[in-house]
Formats: sequence, C-alpha cells, structure tokens
Amino acid sequence: MSPELAKTARRSITINHVMDISSQGIAERAIRACEILSHRLATLLGRRGFCSLFKRCAQQFPTRYSPRHTAANPWAGAPQDDPWLWLQVSLEQHDSATAAADFVFLLSEVIDLLSRLVGEAVMKALIDDVWPIAFPQIFGEPRQVS
Repeated sequence: MSPELAKTARRSITINHVMDISSQGIAERAIRACEILSHRLATLLGRRGFCSLFKRCAQQFPTRYSPRHTAANPWAGAPQDDPWLWLQVSLEQHDSATAAADFVFLLSEVIDLLSRLVGEAVMKALIDDVWPIAFPQIFGEPRQVS
C-alpha cells in the first residue's frame, strides 16, 4: 500500500473525526471501513473473502509481546458471528495511537497481498473506486455504500 493511501486511512480513522478518539472509536471506524471495503470487493473475493485476507495477514503479526499482535483469535467464532469482531477486540486492547497504527499496518498487508493476487492494475482500479468511500477525507459521516 502506498504511503499516501496509508496516510488517508490513518487520517480518516483518527484526526478527521471530532467524535470519539479513543481506541474504541478508532476501532469502530476501522470496522466500518472494513465493512465498506468488504462489501465493495465482494464480487472479486466473495462475501467473506476480504475478512479472510485480514485474518490471514493478522496471523503474520510479530510475537505476542509486540504491539502488533492481535489480542483475539481471528479464526475463533462461528461463521454466523460478526466477521470483524476479532479485529475490533484486538484494536480496543491498545491506546488510540497503537490501534490506528496496527489497523493501518494490517490494512497495508492485506492490500499488498491482494495486489499480488489480482495484479497491480486491477488493485489500483479497485482502490480508486472504494478508498474515498471507505476513508472519507472530509469532516462528518462517510458517504453511503451503494
């Protein structure tokens, strides 16, 4: 993921919101972005494909003593459970700055993996379409997913 996309994602879940800047607030906005990305990429990856990529990348985090280690098992839970609950629990375990950094790090890993799977040209087109919706750069609520 380019530094510009990472910066956009980080700003959207942190400083662009005059609302809750706690790790819980950041986690909620990160999960909302994941839901939007997942919805928009469903035709390419399937209904839960984007979440599965997140889970795969989460398992690559460094050791449990690193701040980037997930606090929740990504593969725990039944298929009907909230597919993003593990990520929300993991992000809420940290302070706001760490939660935002961990989310952007994980998102970067997912985008890089997806680029390798579908090719950079396809990924660029997907990112150009979905990034402004998932990570709005204006104050206020994100645009609605169509």
